[in-house]
Amino acid sequence: MSKGPKFSIFTPVHVWNQDRKDQLFRCIESIKKQTYKNYEHIIINDGSTLEVEIPKDDKTIVINKTHEERIIAFNEGFKIATGDWFAILDSDDEYDPQYLEKCVEFIQKWPEYKMFNFGCRYVHADGIS
Repeated sequence: MSKGPKFSIFTPVHVWNQDRKDQLFRCIESIKKQTYKNYEHIIINDGSTLEVEIPKDDKTIVINKTHEERIIAFNEGFKIATGDWFAILDSDDEYDPQYLEKCVEFIQKWPEYKMFNFGCRYVHADGIS
């Protein structure tokens, strides 16, 4: 399923320890596992103090910048975004594989709406939700 709107997914990140690095890679993998493939993933590296090489592919854009905080990182991403819809995924979070597909269903069901806000499922450090 790749017809329909294009999503620009924004992930600002500031990596300062190995745990944050591991969380970022988990976040990136959750995007790659999406069943809906019409997206770009814009990762804004907001001056990470731990070296991190972010894997790139044809759907991943990486912006490296000095550390100026999250809202400025978002603004940098918005400048280059080409999507019809914007989505935010923090670097320590992940999407279920059908997340974008479900977003498309909502967009098609309620085309008069311009913004949606979805709940989340919290997963503890021990993997239990």
